[in-house]
Amino acid sequence: LAGRAELRSLLLPALKNAEKVHGLLDTKIGSYSVSEIREIAKQVISSGVLIPTGFFEIDNYTGGLPIADIALVCALPSVGKSAFIRSVRVHQLERNPNNKVMLFSPDQSIPEIMMLLASQRTGIPLWRVRTKNFTKPMLDHYTSPERITKAWGDALDECRLNLSKRFILSEADEVPEIVKELRVGLDKGVMMCAFDYAQILELEDERGRDIDTKAIKVFKKGVAQWKIPLLFAVQLAKSKFDRGRKSGIPTPNDIEGTGRYYQASNQ
Repeated sequence: LAGRAELRSLLLPALKNAEKVHGLLDTKIGSYSVSEIREIAKQVISSGVLIPTGFFEIDNYTGGLPIADIALVCALPSVGKSAFIRSVRVHQLERNPNNKVMLFSPDQSIPEIMMLLASQRTGIPLWRVRTKNFTKPMLDHYTSPERITKAWGDALDECRLNLSKRFILSEADEVPEIVKELRVGLDKGVMMCAFDYAQILELEDERGRDIDTKAIKVFKKGVAQWKIPLLFAVQLAKSKFDRGRKSGIPTPNDIEGTGRYYQASNQ
């Protein structure tokens, strides 16, 4: 090329042509490009599942978890919210050997969660291992109590030694610490994060005033930047939830606490 002027004469038409072909799709709307929004819309319109939970009826009804938003699992106490969240996480690991997930659970210790995962993978409840109270189908399948215990122990070793590398656990319960650890997880390739329970983030100031709105805003703003689904387990208040209601879908009034997590969530 004969100098910068000739180079400029070549680059300018190429740049304009690139803007015509690619400009619109690369335009940002919030934190998404037009092309990303189009792909998400195509999946939704075609009844495709965004991020499957592993539960067919839930995925069929909801379209799966949102690609980058807050989703809630709401239920009365002790009906399986934590088990559901663990199942969704393990399903992501089974879908792709490169997937990594994260779980914040300050109410349950890491060893306890590892044991629960072992029970989940084998179908042998922890209390049956502890009491040696095995069912006939278990004994028929494994042939002896010793083999049942060994199968559960092997599953625990697998969870501790291998699964834990991709199923990242944290007992953090303060918002700054959670965000810091979550960002580290994202750098390691975490594609989904869950919180068990959302109420751990309901904060009060020195005067006892409710300020959990700040925590919600942190995650609502962050999820658009992080572009992963955040799954919160939320407890319904027994005193508020009307069991006689025709629809089992919770409302903000059913949620223990302020209900602001419901208002901030996608599903």
